[in-house]
Amino acid sequence: MARLEKLCAEISESGYSEVIDESVKGTWSLAVPVLTPAGKLLAGLAIAGPAAEYSSVPRGKRLDLLFEAASKIGRTNLRE
Repeated sequence: MARLEKLCAEISESGYSEVIDESVKGTWSLAVPVLTPAGKLLAGLAIAGPAAEYSSVPRGKRLDLLFEAASKIGRTNLRE
């Protein structure tokens, strides 16, 4: 349990989750929160791909795109 709590704290601090070869060998994934304008958690948004291609695009660029998409989703009024 302590390991899970530490991992959750790290994710909370960084604002994203990154996994390489953890759940499925040979894959990577990045995930960010989708927040409403009020800061309420709405969902999570993730991308994944083959681990062999992970270094083809810098993590920062992938995160920028994910956070931008998550922000747009969070601002969308899904009840209309």
